[in-house]
Amino acid sequence: MSNFIKLIKSFLHQISIFGCIANRMRFPGLGVAYSVKHDINGKLHWRSGTSIGHGCNIVVPFDAELSLGEQCYVGRYVELGPGREITIGDYTSIQDRSVILGDVSIGAYCVFSFNTYISSGRHYYDLMPELLIRDQDSFVSKNPQLKAEHSRPIMIHEDCWIGINSVIMPGISIGKGCVVGANSVVTKSLPPYSVAVGAPAKVVKQRLEFLPPEHLYCERQEHLPYFYSGFGLMAEERRKGARQGGIFARSRFSVWLDGDKGQVIALKAISVSRSQRLMLSCGEMRIEIIPEWEIYKMSIANSEMPVQFHIESEGSIDTYPLLVKEVWIEQEKF
Repeated sequence: MSNFIKLIKSFLHQISIFGCIANRMRFPGLGVAYSVKHDINGKLHWRSGTSIGHGCNIVVPFDAELSLGEQCYVGRYVELGPGREITIGDYTSIQDRSVILGDVSIGAYCVFSFNTYISSGRHYYDLMPELLIRDQDSFVSKNPQLKAEHSRPIMIHEDCWIGINSVIMPGISIGKGCVVGANSVVTKSLPPYSVAVGAPAKVVKQRLEFLPPEHLYCERQEHLPYFYSGFGLMAEERRKGARQGGIFARSRFSVWLDGDKGQVIALKAISVSRSQRLMLSCGEMRIEIIPEWEIYKMSIANSEMPVQFHIESEGSIDTYPLLVKEVWIEQEKF
């Protein structure tokens, strides 16, 4: 009996080795456990240092995308199934047995505990209540208008902590820095830096008082929450940026300022690349960023916050193509 057990173990070990080799060949640079089940007909994007644990189920249909940022961790027995698109930001961790389905955007630096459930779709019990729920679901899937309205995208911003056994309902936006307590069901959107608990989840306190200033300085710790998304905010990233005089920004980033007091946003920034031509866009405006410290000014429509920026280049863009020193609001118009 002991020899038989040894043979079985040896056989399983060989299978795991071949599975690891096959996954490394298909997904170079992505750490995929041999036992991961994947049915990928759409697009799968990943950055360096990302891993997918044992027993995960990854299904990417045609015309769908799954994007995993740098140094992401996807735990064991996690299910990821995009409808149109699921994006998971840099340094975000998804713990064991979590399920993320539909159209979901998750920012960087987030922490998801075990057994979290997030889906942008739902089952139908009240559309034609006299019918079976399965038949109502089938009717929606075959009706073009209802099918188009079925998915209500979910947005979870950066630096959020989602507690064990939590559920995020369709159409929810969870602001930056939020904490969702264990066993909570989030049925309403949460403002930045809220702490919410319960089923349905209710805000019980704030991590901090969210009061955006008119002027952001990269060296001030109290201003970090308002470098809202797309910045290198981990301690080591900030130290590296500080040595060069700013804070690193990704190709898409946003800031949140006191938007009621001006129509122009200005930023002091520098291109990290000396070989690429970088274009910074905000709304319909586009400005070339040069590899020297300079002040750039762009009009903003209706002072909507957060203000979104996008960096474009003819070639591939570095993880952090820009250094930002200051951002502020001005009253002037062009």
